[in-house]
Amino acid sequence: MSTTEARRKAELEAKRAKLAELKRAKAERSSAFAALQAQPRVGTAGSQSVSSGPSPPPTRDRTEIDNLVSSLLGDRPRTSASNSSHSSGVPATPTQTDSAPRPQSSSASLSLAAAPLVTILDVAPPVMNEVVTYSKEVQTTEVWVGSDEEGEDRDMVGRETEEELRARIRAEVEEEQRRLAKVEQVEEHLHKRDAEAAPELTEPELDNLRTAPSLASFLDRSTRVLSRALADENYDILKDYSASLTPANTDAESSTLTQVHQFYDTSRGRGRAVTALDFCTQHPELVLASYTKGSGTAASSTAPGSIQVFNSFADPGVAEYSFTAPSDILSAQFSPFDPHIVVGGLYSGQIMLWDLRAGERAVLRSPLTTTSSSTSTGLLGHSSPVYATSIVGTQNAASLVSISTDGHFCAWSLDQLSAPLESLPLISPLNHTEIAPTCLAFHPRDPTAFVVGTEEGGVWGCARYDRAGGAGAKAGVRGWVGGHGGGAMVTGVGWHPGRGMGMGVGAGELGEVVVSCGLDWSVKVWRGQNANGNANGKSVGQASAKVREEEASLTYLREEIVYDVAWHPTRPSIFATVDGSGALDIFDIVRDQEISVARATPTPHPSTSTNARSRSLNKVRWEAGSGDGRRVAVGGLGGVVSVFDVGKEFGGEGGGQEEAGAVKRILGGGRR
Repeated sequence: MSTTEARRKAELEAKRAKLAELKRAKAERSSAFAALQAQPRVGTAGSQSVSSGPSPPPTRDRTEIDNLVSSLLGDRPRTSASNSSHSSGVPATPTQTDSAPRPQSSSASLSLAAAPLVTILDVAPPVMNEVVTYSKEVQTTEVWVGSDEEGEDRDMVGRETEEELRARIRAEVEEEQRRLAKVEQVEEHLHKRDAEAAPELTEPELDNLRTAPSLASFLDRSTRVLSRALADENYDILKDYSASLTPANTDAESSTLTQVHQFYDTSRGRGRAVTALDFCTQHPELVLASYTKGSGTAASSTAPGSIQVFNSFADPGVAEYSFTAPSDILSAQFSPFDPHIVVGGLYSGQIMLWDLRAGERAVLRSPLTTTSSSTSTGLLGHSSPVYATSIVGTQNAASLVSISTDGHFCAWSLDQLSAPLESLPLISPLNHTEIAPTCLAFHPRDPTAFVVGTEEGGVWGCARYDRAGGAGAKAGVRGWVGGHGGGAMVTGVGWHPGRGMGMGVGAGELGEVVVSCGLDWSVKVWRGQNANGNANGKSVGQASAKVREEEASLTYLREEIVYDVAWHPTRPSIFATVDGSGALDIFDIVRDQEISVARATPTPHPSTSTNARSRSLNKVRWEAGSGDGRRVAVGGLGGVVSVFDVGKEFGGEGGGQEEAGAVKRILGGGRR
C-alpha cells in the first residue's frame, strides 16, 4: 500500500469516528427528550387528580428552564402559559405571572405547574467532547460547507474517479498488447507466405544473377558514390557526369610545384605503362590515362588495353570509369565537344570510341586491315600502330584524325568508324618514302595544318588538302621543320597554342613556333620561315610549304632522355617536359634559355616498384579546361598518374601581350 492510500484511509477512519460520535450524541438527546415527555404528572398530598389539590410551587425560574431547553433542543418557539392552558382546554388566570406563587385553590394554576417541568431540572445536560483531527501534509485550511455525510460522499467520489482512471489505463494497455499480438501474427503469416511463394533457385540461376550486367552496374555506381563520400566530404557525391556540364576550377595559390593527386588502380593498373593523358574539358576533375598490356599474372586475366578515368574528388585508388580494348592503347583523349566520348588508337591499328554511359566496351571501332592503301572498294584504315590521335574542328563539324607508323594519315567521323573519310600517305619529299610518325600536333586555329615527329628524328610540316599556289601545295608532307641529331627518334612535339594572346598565324607570329623533344636528350624550339615571305597573308598550311632546314631557335640540353613536351595553354613562354629520371621540368623562355625554372618528382607510390624504370615518366599533359592552366598531369612506366599544381607563378593569364612580345624577340634572335 502506498503512502497516499494509507493517508487517505486514516482520514476516512477519523471522519467515520466523528460521524459516529455525533450520531450517538443525537440519540442521547432524543432519548432524554422522550423520557421527559413520558414522565407522569405529580399532585399534592398523594392526590391522583389534577384538580383535587394545588400543585407545589416551582423551585426555579421559568426563564432558566426555557434557556436549558433551548440549549438542548435548539431554537424553538416558546409556549406561553396562556397557550398551554388553551391547548389543554383549561382557562388560565390573566393576571397570574410565571414568577408569582400560584394559589392552591385555583384550578388554572394546577395546569401550569406541570410535574415534567419540575423533573427536567434534575437532569444534567450531557457534556460533548470535540474530537480534533489534523494532517501534517495539509498546509491550508479548506472551508467545507455541508454535512459530514456530504464530505464523505465527496471523498468517495474522488476515490472512485482514481479507480476508474486505473481501470481505463489497464484497459488501454491490454488493448495495445492485443493489437501488437495481432500485428505479429500478420507479419508471421506474411513471412510464411513469402517463404512458401519464393522458389529456391538452383546454382546456375544464382550464378546468372551474380553475373547479371544490371547488378554489376548497380554495384559499380554504388561503389563510386561511397568512394567519393569517403574521399572528400565537401564534394557532391551524387554528381552525374553523364548530365552535368559545369566545370570546376582550382583556387590554389601556391607558387611552387605541389603534388595534389596521385592515381593508381591496383586491380587494373598493375604492371601497365601510361601511354596517354588527358583532362576533360567540361569536367576538369576527371583525368584520363591509357595503358599498355599488363605484365605478370594479372596480364592473363585482364584485357590487353585499358583506359581509366580517375576522379580528383574520389578515391585515387579506384577509377571512376574503366574501358578495355583487345590491344595496347597507345593514344587516347576526351572529346573536347562531348564529355561522354573517349577515343583511342591501338597498337593493332584500330580506332575505338567509348561512351561513359555505355560500359567498358567500345561502342564504335574501325575494322582490322592488312593494308592501309586505297582499294576499289574504298578507303581502308590503319594496319600499323596508331601512336597519335586528335579531334579537330568545331562543335558541329568535328573529325577524328589519326596517324600510324606506316606513314598513313586518316580522318574519321565520330558517328561511324567503319571507314575513314580521308586517307593520305605521308611521303618524305627528300627520299620519296613514307615517313614513320610517332607524334602529332595541330595548329590551334587551322585544322588543316599539322606537324609530325618521326622515328628518323625529323619534324615535318604537313597539310590535309591540296592548295593552289604552285610547287609544294599538294596535300601531305609540305616541308622540313627541323630535326634531332643523329637521327634520334622524336618522342614529343607541340605547336604553340597562341590563342587568346593576340598572336597571329602568319610569318613572324608565335603561330609558327614548334617545340620538340627526342632521344638525343634535348628539347628544341623551332620557328619556321616562309620562303615566299607570306606577303599575301596566307594561312599556316601555305606558310609551311617550303620550310628550309635551319638551326633551332632555342635548344635545352638535358641529362636524361626527354620523352614528352607540352606548351602551357595560356602562358606563351612556358612549356613542360618529363624525362627518364622521373622528373617534371617547367621551362620559361623569357626567364631562362638554358635550364628549367622549376622541377619536381612525383612521390613514389607504395604499390609500385622502386626501380629506376618504374620511376621513369613518359607523358605530360596540361589542364586546359579551367582556363588558367594551374594543373599538369604526368605518367610513366610504373602506371602511376600524378597531378601537380604549378601555382600562381606559372599559372593564370601571365604577362599577356608583354610576355608574348618578349618570346617573339627572343626567338627572333636565333639561338641563345
